[in-house]
Amino acid sequence: MAEQASNADDEKIGDIEGLRANIVEILSKGKVSELQLLPEAVILKAATEPKLAIEILVRNKKRAAPVLSDEGFIGVLDLKDTLRFALESYDAVYGGNVTAASKKPRRKGSATNPAMQYLFGSQSSMSRQTLATLCAHNPFRTVRKSDNLLALADIFAMGSHVVGIIDNNELAAIITQGQFFQQIANRWMTGMGMGKQGTCSLQRLWDLNYIVRPPKTVQTNLKAVQAFRMMNECQLSGLAVVDEFGTLRHNTSATDIKLWLLDGNHSLDLTIEQFLVNIRQLSIKETYPFTVCSLQDTVERALKKLQATKYHRLWIVDEETKPIGVLALTDVFKFILAQKEVKQQTLEKQKETVEEEEEDNQKQKQKQKQKQKQKEADDNADGNVNN
Repeated sequence: MAEQASNADDEKIGDIEGLRANIVEILSKGKVSELQLLPEAVILKAATEPKLAIEILVRNKKRAAPVLSDEGFIGVLDLKDTLRFALESYDAVYGGNVTAASKKPRRKGSATNPAMQYLFGSQSSMSRQTLATLCAHNPFRTVRKSDNLLALADIFAMGSHVVGIIDNNELAAIITQGQFFQQIANRWMTGMGMGKQGTCSLQRLWDLNYIVRPPKTVQTNLKAVQAFRMMNECQLSGLAVVDEFGTLRHNTSATDIKLWLLDGNHSLDLTIEQFLVNIRQLSIKETYPFTVCSLQDTVERALKKLQATKYHRLWIVDEETKPIGVLALTDVFKFILAQKEVKQQTLEKQKETVEEEEEDNQKQKQKQKQKQKQKEADDNADGNVNN
């Protein structure tokens, strides 16, 4: 029985490793030049005023865009990074008092966007920022058009959301993490990458720590501003929104920030549930509130759901639809590149090195003690002879 259980475990490991090997082979053989690349890219000049830069992103419905100076690309402006400035202004006005904010009368039909007021009003320090400082912590990474697709997957595994495609030493196009996943997923789903390996369960990704847990959650009755504050503090765009029983009801996303900046008339003093319902009426693409799988579902099913919904994350839930983990596109690319295993192997190697050094140090100390004892014994012996 023990041998049969061991064989079953080996088979599961083989499935997941076989799946990764198939996907890596596809990506290694494919070229960036084979992708459908859109040349119409939004590029922000470093001299652009931050307010105008944000308006350009919002108007073009982009989450992020590279910033170009006279010396070259200096980083990526991400709408998620604007959140802390909006909250800073909100707190300056209301002193973190959500009740006071909810009682403030709101002008109907105002042409001024409250969200942009929070970002660039007198209480916000964003108006004193430059585009260079805002984007400095987000490097703009690039690949050559002649590179294989694995090189591109490697960059998306780092957490980049936009990557530049270089051709003849010039930026030819920009591709987003979501666009790349959609195109390579098409290759996997046509039978080139899945096969029997795709039937391995998500439990294997869980065991290998590619499913993040526990997920960050907020309750449906929490004020939107408090949920946004948590997103900012955790540096996450995706939070699980649960009811009083812990059941998943909604999730937040970077799109919500983008829609809020686009319209801005939806109050942050609403509950996060009401805020999401209201803000998503602006987007006809919001077909599903969220997508889920269980640990018993297959990896193939999970990837197909991500492809069908075009979401950037999938929630792992238990039998009561309570979120227990989250699988994001970045995690999928990390799995493909075996980053968790490489990191674990590196940590184990470092631990072994430290232990070996500690053992050597102990041996050296022991030798020193023995030498010292021998010297003391010799000194005593010489003293006795002299006496």
